[in-house]
Amino acid sequence: MKHILTCSLLLWLGAAHAQDEMQRQRFFWGVAAGPAYIRLQQPDEAVAAQGSLSFPNIKAGYMFTPRLAATVVLPGTVYRFTGAGRARDRGFEGIVPGIQYWPASRWWVQAGAGFGMDAPAFYDIRDATERRFYPGGAALAGVGYEIWQHRTWALDLQARVMGGSIRTPDQPTRGVALSLKVGITWY
Repeated sequence: MKHILTCSLLLWLGAAHAQDEMQRQRFFWGVAAGPAYIRLQQPDEAVAAQGSLSFPNIKAGYMFTPRLAATVVLPGTVYRFTGAGRARDRGFEGIVPGIQYWPASRWWVQAGAGFGMDAPAFYDIRDATERRFYPGGAALAGVGYEIWQHRTWALDLQARVMGGSIRTPDQPTRGVALSLKVGITWY
């Protein structure tokens, strides 16, 4: 009985690791979420840093070759704002076009620059004064490893850094968000 269970376990583990060949199609999209560390600074104030949650992170892209894609990433990191009025959640976000490249079948790197913003968290708006968002510029760089690949989707671990400068009414705000995420991409 012991040998049957051992053989069954080995066959099951072997089947679990036998994956279908990855087929990246022309268009793809993905989502990711995970923990983050954000650091915000205004010229006349102390640095504000805090642990946070990185979401929503949405990615859409177009494959030019089996290893190179153009992407548009909507990165977001939620942080606790304790300025005027009540303490509330806001997002250090963006719309960032860029490129993604797979140097190996599972590893990818990503870089881009585009529109950044400081925006209210959609779930934490109580009145019209809390709906304001402030624009600016942003850049990001990331790396990922697809831990599980199927024919049309992949589950990956990602690390990303996003930096930006936002024009707030009082003075500019510079921010950097470092995040580790689990993501899923559909090809």
